[in-house]
Amino acid sequence: MPTDTHLTVAHVSTRRDWYGGELQAYLLLRWLCEQGHRCVIYARRGGEFARRLRNEGFDVETFRGNGRDPYSVWRLRRRLAALKPDIVYFQDAHALTSGGLAALGLDIGARVAARRSQYVPRFGAKYRYLCDLVIAVSEAIAESCYAGGVPRKQVRVVYDGVDPGRVQSGSRERGRRSLAVGKDDRLLVVVASLERAKGHTDLLKALLHVFREYPQARVVLAGDGSLRESLVNQARRLGIGDRVGFLGYRHDVPDLLHAADLFILPSRVEPLGSSIIDAMLARVPIVTTITGGIPELVGPSDGEPAVAFLAPAGDPASLAEAILEALGSPQICRRMVEQAETRALRRFTADTMIRETVSLYCKLVDGRRGGAVSS
Repeated sequence: MPTDTHLTVAHVSTRRDWYGGELQAYLLLRWLCEQGHRCVIYARRGGEFARRLRNEGFDVETFRGNGRDPYSVWRLRRRLAALKPDIVYFQDAHALTSGGLAALGLDIGARVAARRSQYVPRFGAKYRYLCDLVIAVSEAIAESCYAGGVPRKQVRVVYDGVDPGRVQSGSRERGRRSLAVGKDDRLLVVVASLERAKGHTDLLKALLHVFREYPQARVVLAGDGSLRESLVNQARRLGIGDRVGFLGYRHDVPDLLHAADLFILPSRVEPLGSSIIDAMLARVPIVTTITGGIPELVGPSDGEPAVAFLAPAGDPASLAEAILEALGSPQICRRMVEQAETRALRRFTADTMIRETVSLYCKLVDGRRGGAVSS
C-alpha cells in the first residue's frame, strides 16, 4: 500500500469504552505509523481508547467528556491549525460534532467521518457540511446514511477486518481446558458485549428448547456490559443458570472460538459483526440473525450460498430452530466452515480494511484540499 508522500493524520475519538470500532482504528493507526506517517490522536480523557493508544506509544492528547464544550472545541481548533493535517478522521458521531466544528475553515486536506450505527442519522446535515467523506462499515449502514440525507457521492463502504493470524493462533485444547469442558459436551460460545442490541435475552429464551434436545450442551457468554446482572437473573428464572456461564471480558477469545462446537451471535442490531469474522476464520459453525450488515458477511453472496445458519432478529423460537439445525447437521457445517474461511480471507481481513481506507485517504489528498470525494 505505497503512498507518494507521508501523511499527517489527526484522529478524533470521544468513545469511553473499547469495542470493535476502536480496534479497527488501532489497527489502521498502527499501520500508518509503521509506514512512517504521522498520527496524532485526540481522545476523551479517561477513556479506554486514549489509555491503550498512549500505552502503545502513540501521540495522544485528551479533552473533557465528548469534547463539545467551547473550551475543548477551541483547544482542538488551535491544535489542528498548528498541525495542518492531511486527514482529520472522526471516529464517532460526537467526534464529528466537536472535531468538525473545530476544523471549520482550517487548512486541512480532507475531513473523514466513520459511520458504524445502524440507525438513521438524526442530524444528517452535519455529515454533509462537517466532513468530505463518510466511511460506512457496511452497505446496510450506507443505506441508513442515505435515508438520513447524506449524499450517495459522499459515502464509501469499507468493511471491518480482523487479523487472521491472531484468530488462527487459538487452541481448542487450551480453550476447552480453561472452561473445564468435557469431551462429550457441546460447547456454544457467544462473544459480544452484554447490551440490549446483542440479543442475549432472545438467546436465553431459545436455549430452553435447545437444552431439551441437547442436555449435554453448555453455553458461555464472553463479554461484559450493563445487562450482566439482569441476564444472570433471567437465566436463573428460566432454570438454566447452571448451564450458562458468564465469563466477562476475556483476552483468550481465539482459544474460546476454537473450543466451540457452535458460535452464536443473536443480535437485534448489528452494523457488521467483527466477532462473526473471527468465527469464520476459526472455522467454527455460526448461528446468527438477519439484521444490519450481518447478511453481507455470511448471507448468500455473488452466487455463493450462505455460510451461517440464519434466523430473524428478535425471534427466540426461530433462533432455537437455527441452533438445533446447526447442531444436527455436521455435513452442512463442514461445508459452511470451509466456505466461510475462504470468504473471510478474501474480503474481511485487517489488511484489506487498511488498504481500502488508505486508498481513500490518498485519493482525497491527491485530488484536492477539501471538498467532497468524487464518484
